[in-house]
Amino acid sequence: MTIHLYRTSNVLALLGISRSTLNLWVSQGKFPKPHKLGQRLNIWNSTDVESWLGLIDSQSKSGGNL
Repeated sequence: MTIHLYRTSNVLALLGISRSTLNLWVSQGKFPKPHKLGQRLNIWNSTDVESWLGLIDSQSKSGGNL
């Protein structure tokens, strides 16, 4: 299994949300925290993002919400 790394811009494009929404979700624990590479570079493991997407998909099918 190959693990890819997503930068913030990749996550924003994938989810179709704004940077402020992403920051809010991370601070509220609704989205995985990024790994910091320096002061300004945040990355996410593709496995973390894909697991979160699977969880959200299953919640939406069962009538749950974010």
